[in-house]
This record gives sequence, structure tokens and C-alpha cells, in this order.
Amino acid sequence: MTEFPEIVGLIGMNNILSAGSAGIVLYFIDGRSSSSNFKTTTYYVGMGLLAGLVGVSGGANVIDPWAAVVTGVLSAAVFHLTKRL
Repeated sequence: MTEFPEIVGLIGMNNILSAGSAGIVLYFIDGRSSSSNFKTTTYYVGMGLLAGLVGVSGGANVIDPWAAVVTGVLSAAVFHLTKRL
């Protein structure tokens, strides 16, 4: 029972890192498009945050923080490649 606070902290940190990295990646992807405006940039960042959270939610208690960042970047790439399906 003594490891419970550490696991909760790890889960929270992994969620924040994954969501943040996915949001940042999609912000820069949208910034490179020629038709970007505030509305689409906000959409991309919001969807990036959600994609990062979805990507890391299954293993947030067992992965390292660096792996959460990689998971967020991969989640952003998957979202960007499949958004028109």
C-alpha cells in the first residue's frame, strides 16, 4: 500500500507528458499548412491533447516518462495520418 502515491504521481505525469507532446506536435503540423488559422489550430491542439491521452491511458502506470512523450508523438502522427478516414 505504500507505493500507491508513487503510482498515482506517475500516472498523472505520464498523462500530462503524453497529452502535451501530442498537442505540441499537432500545433506545429498545423502551423506548416498554408490554410491554418486560429480555429483550425485550436482544433488541432485539442485533438492532439485527446489523442495523447487516449494513446497513453492503457499503460500510464507502467511506462517511463520518456515513453509517455514518445507515445504522445506517435498518437499525434496516427491522428494526423488518419483524420480524413
